[in-house]
Amino acid sequence: MEARIQKLEIETATFITDVAVIRSNYATKSDIAGLEVKIVALEVTMAGLETKMVKWFIATAFGMAGLMIALAGLAFTAGRYVH
Repeated sequence: MEARIQKLEIETATFITDVAVIRSNYATKSDIAGLEVKIVALEVTMAGLETKMVKWFIATAFGMAGLMIALAGLAFTAGRYVH
């Protein structure tokens, strides 16, 4: 009987240690709430970057179109004087 009690004490101590390790590795409600705040801030930052990127793409497209028009005008002008 005494051997069984000692075995139960050892298993209980092991179980308590395992539960303590599990608890130390799990996220708490406050950890998750803090993560949610960080995710929202990241979403706001990404939305701002998306707006900047769209503006950059549009400006680049207009710049390239203007350059192409200027080069075409230059080519036509040069063509008049070359022949």
